[in-house]
Amino acid sequence: MTVKAIDELTVPALPAQKSSPTTRYRWAVPILLGVILVLAVFASLCIGAYPVPFGHAVRLVLRLLWPFHIASNGGWDMRETTVMTIIRPPRVLVAVLAGLGLRMILIQ
Repeated sequence: MTVKAIDELTVPALPAQKSSPTTRYRWAVPILLGVILVLAVFASLCIGAYPVPFGHAVRLVLRLLWPFHIASNGGWDMRETTVMTIIRPPRVLVAVLAGLGLRMILIQ
C-alpha cells in the first residue's frame, strides 16, 4: 500500500443534474397557494347578504389584528363591524379547517 500525495487525490465529479421547472420553482407552489388562501379568505369575508367592500375588510381585519396600526375611526359602520367580527370569521375559519382536514385525509 502506497501513500499518495494530496495533489494526486482526485474526487470523481458528480454528473451535472438537469434543472427542471418542477425542481427549480418548487418553493413557489406553497407561497402561491398561501397567497390564494389569504385572498380567498378575504373574498369570503367580503361576500354575503351584507356585502363589505374589499378595502374596508382589509382595514378592519388589520385593525383587529394590530389595533395600533389604524385609527379606530376607519370609516365603517356598526353593521360592517358586527359582520366582520362576529358573523363571518367563524364561518370562514370552519371552512378553512374543513378544507385542511380533507387535504390531510387525501395525503394519507
